[in-house]
Amino acid sequence: MRLTAQLLSEEEKHLIHQQSLRILAEVGVRVHGEKGLPLLAAAGAQVDFETGIARIPAELVEYALAAARGPLSWGRVIRPLTTLCLLP
Repeated sequence: MRLTAQLLSEEEKHLIHQQSLRILAEVGVRVHGEKGLPLLAAAGAQVDFETGIARIPAELVEYALAAARGPLSWGRVIRPLTTLCLLP
């Protein structure tokens, strides 16, 4: 038997996505490691190399999501078999 549940409505998912795009563009994200920042800068992100913060425009995020070939898993495993999965 397989059980499924929908925790968020389509409208709620859209709102979360729009706010995530706003945060990435306005606040940015700190990037650790030396390879990520130059790649983001070359792709069009506003990068502060001193702080390690990249502000990623919505168009770049949308392009990356469209180019993904399936579900994206992000973050660390909190418990075995538990990850955050984003579906395009």
